[in-house]
Amino acid sequence: MCLRIMIGDPLNDDLFTQSNAVFPTVLHGASPPQPYCNAVLKLASFLMQALGQAAFSLEYLCSSEGIGPTAERLEVVLCHVLIPLFLQAAVAKNDKPQFQTKDLIFCLNLMQNAINPPLARQSVAPIMSSNLASTLIRGTN
Repeated sequence: MCLRIMIGDPLNDDLFTQSNAVFPTVLHGASPPQPYCNAVLKLASFLMQALGQAAFSLEYLCSSEGIGPTAERLEVVLCHVLIPLFLQAAVAKNDKPQFQTKDLIFCLNLMQNAINPPLARQSVAPIMSSNLASTLIRGTN
């Protein structure tokens, strides 16, 4: 629940069900204070370490079960969860998050899919440019 509040997931009052409202920008207008966001990220990293990969992995944290329907927006996941977690891990403190190999593989795959989406999600236009790219790689005109 705290993660959903942190990223601005719209919650209805009736049993915390999600609405389908979409924010026009990555940063929503009712952003919680920074100390709250830092505490939520520390709690999430603590749960990842305490409960282990089977119960609370970074992949679960970034899924729709973890942060709600905004998990479909990669920019929200990157800006509000992954980048701040990695910045906290880079700081030399005792309470910094420790990432497992599975978490790093998930992050790298997520970023690769954000930069270069799988072919099923692309339109017809990139197919033509991929032919151009393969022609340029082969060196033929």
